[in-house]
Amino acid sequence: MKKLILILLLVNSLISVGQIMRPGDDKHLIAGSLISAGTYQFVTNQNGTEKSKFILSLAVPLLAAVAKELYDEYGSIYGSGFDMRDIATTMTGAIIVTFTFKILQNKKKKNKKTI
Repeated sequence: MKKLILILLLVNSLISVGQIMRPGDDKHLIAGSLISAGTYQFVTNQNGTEKSKFILSLAVPLLAAVAKELYDEYGSIYGSGFDMRDIATTMTGAIIVTFTFKILQNKKKKNKKTI
């Protein structure tokens, strides 16, 4: 039942994000997803714990999003300034991937236990 609720929440977040996205937000969503997936895979290869996989696959995209927005604010000639919505969009991609991996990882463990 918990997985069903989690899946419904993830689908709802995808629908909600799709309705409020601005031009260029798709890049933030994809970047957050890719950074999160890469971090999750890297920590898995390093034999990290489930907790460290979860925390790092959310923390690293957050750090990247904040760094990018700080660059837009202070370092870029063509920057659009600091935008919290860009950070939120990046984190939405990271959350979707992290929870998807977590659900798939738990399903994989349950299948191993039943064999």
